[in-house]
Amino acid sequence: MINPAEMQPNWSVRPIHELIRHIVLEYHDCLRLELPHLERKLSTPAPGLRPFCQALEAALNREEELLFPAIRRMQAGNMNNLRSLITEEIHENERLAHLFADLQNHLPVDLNRLVIDHIRLENEVLFPRALEQLKPGEQANVVK
Repeated sequence: MINPAEMQPNWSVRPIHELIRHIVLEYHDCLRLELPHLERKLSTPAPGLRPFCQALEAALNREEELLFPAIRRMQAGNMNNLRSLITEEIHENERLAHLFADLQNHLPVDLNRLVIDHIRLENEVLFPRALEQLKPGEQANVVK
């Protein structure tokens, strides 16, 4: 039997622009489709759901409008603001993880997996790979 995880590309070696495209198509777009309908899908209201959804939507927008274009520009040699954008996003992902922790027991399993995998892929693969391309002095200033 084939394990679906084995069929996934190795994102630690694929080009960063492909990883960004994958994150947007497989995570951001799916989350945007699910979030508006989530409240009515739940049998009981989940405390903190609305603030989590608002924070997640804001994070998705910020990544697509600011961070991902900055990472693409970095590949072209322009590294302005990338360090600060990644630092902000690391902090935002930590905040989202805390908000999400309170909701996990209320959400459908597939949505839990989507959120967890999304944050993991960014924090453990995309951000470290982007930081590797910064100058050594710039890497040291990023909070982990």
